[in-house]
Amino acid sequence: MEETAQRAAKTLEELRQAFLNWKERHRPAPVMTVAETEAQRRYFEAVNNPAATVWPVPVDLFKANVWGWLQTQGFTAESVEPSKAALSALCAYFSGSEGELSLDKGIFLYGGCGVGKTTIMRAMQKARAMFRRPLAMTNLPVYCSEVLAGDADPLTALTAKERIYDDAGAETAKIMQYGNARHIFPELIMIGYERLKRDGIMMHLTTNLAPSEIITRTGVDERVRSRLNEMFNIVLLDGVDNRG
Repeated sequence: MEETAQRAAKTLEELRQAFLNWKERHRPAPVMTVAETEAQRRYFEAVNNPAATVWPVPVDLFKANVWGWLQTQGFTAESVEPSKAALSALCAYFSGSEGELSLDKGIFLYGGCGVGKTTIMRAMQKARAMFRRPLAMTNLPVYCSEVLAGDADPLTALTAKERIYDDAGAETAKIMQYGNARHIFPELIMIGYERLKRDGIMMHLTTNLAPSEIITRTGVDERVRSRLNEMFNIVLLDGVDNRG
C-alpha cells in the first residue's frame, strides 16, 4: 500500500515537473518598448509603478499598438486608407485623449459588410487591455440566442462595465421569452442610457445599419431614438468588403 502511494506521488511530481518545463519552454519573449517621446517616458515611468493608473495613454503609443495587431490580421496601409481618418479618431478616443470624438459619448461605428468594423474594435479592445483599461465585447445576435436558451446574463449585468456590442441590428428584432415579447436592442439602449447618466459607463456599437436605418427597427420608439442621439459619436467606416 505504501509502495503504491509512493509510486503515485512520484508520478504526480514527474507530471508537475514536466508541466513546469513545458511552461518555461513556452514562456513568451519579453516585449521591449522604448520611449521615443517625453510623454511616452512619463507613461512608462508611471506604469512601472503597480499602484499607478495612467490615463490617458499617449495617442501615438496607443495607435502603434492597434496598428501592430491589425497587421497580424492582414491589414495593410493600402487596405486601411479609406478608413484612415476614422481609425485615427478611434485611436484618440479609446486612448482617452481629447479629439474630434466626445469622450462623454460612446461610439456608434457603422459601415458595409466586411469593412473591418469588428476587427478594428477588437484591436481597440486589445490595446486597452495592454494599458490596463479593460473593454468588454459581446456579439448581440449571439447574446439573443443565449437569451432564448436561458443562458444569458441580464442586460443590467452586461451594462455594468464598458462594453462593445458587436453586430447590432443583426439580432432578431423581437424574441419570445417565457411567453413575453422582448426587443433586446431597445432594452439595451434604455438600460445603457441610465448607466451612462448615473455611472458614466460607456457602451459602443458596431452595425451594418446607418443611424437612419437602425431607428426604424421594431421596438425602437421615440424615447429610444432620443437616447441614441444623445449617447453616441457617429463614426462611418468606409472601405470595401475584405471578405470577398
